[in-house]
Amino acid sequence: MDLRGKMVVITGGSKGLGKTLAQNFVQAGANVTVNARNENELKELAQDLQVDFFVGNVSDENEMKNLAQRVVDKFGRIDVWINNAGAWLPAPSIQEFDAIKAQVLIETNLFGTIFGSRAAILGMSVGGVIVNILSTTAYDGKAKSAVYGADKWGAMSFTRVLREELKTKNIRVLGVFPGGMQTEIFSGDKPEEYSQFLDPNWVAQKIMENIQSDGPEDELVLRRPQ
Repeated sequence: MDLRGKMVVITGGSKGLGKTLAQNFVQAGANVTVNARNENELKELAQDLQVDFFVGNVSDENEMKNLAQRVVDKFGRIDVWINNAGAWLPAPSIQEFDAIKAQVLIETNLFGTIFGSRAAILGMSVGGVIVNILSTTAYDGKAKSAVYGADKWGAMSFTRVLREELKTKNIRVLGVFPGGMQTEIFSGDKPEEYSQFLDPNWVAQKIMENIQSDGPEDELVLRRPQ
């Protein structure tokens, strides 16, 4: 895909991988709309990169539909939609995790991916690309990652089904599976192995290369280079 002039939406776009992707898409000549819940962060990024922004919560489907409609009204279509918004829960055992926080996590990571994808389709009448940022946790099933692993596994399954359903609509669905990234998602509860996690700039580069490839990988697994 030649990204020049393409209309790109990035959820969770105010910081971390989303912000880095926004920077890369702008450099590639795309028109970008970033979404997040923090209006101040979005305004600052939009001013720095000269992009559009939309304040909204991915776990609210109406807000995602409004985001898609906003982009279509302004640009006429959506070419690329990246479901990047995500949350993380410190990793206690199955018996110890906070059920309320776990529900919020699933609403963001799983339903956010579902609602974002459904909204994206509304703006892709002539085709496009949906990219779902997942995690190798969906594959690995590590101890003390029950809730996070469950929602990422669910989002992976949804991504695979969506890919099959949209084949006839000329919409490509790509899943990205980073093996842990050094981003703000961990706040003050960084895992012990945080220093070994991936640089989001490297992850963004690999995602961009895959999107622009003549034959992109449907499931791009990114682990620490050996």
